[in-house]
This record gives sequence, C-alpha cells and structure tokens, in this order.
Amino acid sequence: MYPFEKIVPMYDRYLEELKCFEPSIPFMTNQKIFNMFQNIRLRNDAHVHLMLDDDQIVGFVIITQAELLYTKADYCIEEFFVIPERRREGIGLNIFKQIIKRYQGMGSLY
Repeated sequence: MYPFEKIVPMYDRYLEELKCFEPSIPFMTNQKIFNMFQNIRLRNDAHVHLMLDDDQIVGFVIITQAELLYTKADYCIEEFFVIPERRREGIGLNIFKQIIKRYQGMGSLY
C-alpha cells in the first residue's frame, strides 16, 4: 500500500517546481492528486516507485508503458522528482540506475 498522504504534498511541490518552466500546468487539489495516485496503483501499465532514505520519502518516479505515448520505447520515465533539500546526494542517480536495471529494454524519458 502506498503512503498516499505523504506523496500528495510532495507531488504538489513537484507541480509547483514544474510551473517555473511550464506556467500552463493546471492547479490540482490534494484530492485530485490523491485520486491520481490511487488510479496509478490500480493500473497495470503504470507504476510509482518511491525514493526512500531512512524510511523517509525523498522522491518518486512514475513509469508508464511507452505504447501509451506512441513511441518505440517499452517503458517511459514519465515523472521523476527528488525533494530539493536532498538533491546532489546521489539519491536520484541511484534510483535511476535501479529503474534502468528493473525495466531493461528500450526506454525513453518523457
């Protein structure tokens, strides 16, 4: 079971950061974010991977099957986020290597 109550505020931080680069990103309520993660959990073509450090969630990765994106890749790293205060510690690189190993094949970054 995913700890959705901990992911929701982190995803909100992620969206706020993205808005610096893409201002048209729509506002999402906490309930809508919660529902989105519930839906991902129930799908067979999307997966959420949490980045943990001492049992604290410090980031997340959302992987989808690339066929949904009409690419030649097998899987797609759709979203990748490490909280700003934990960046530059190698956490993101470590999880990226684990994701590449787990989802061997042709991948793409979306």
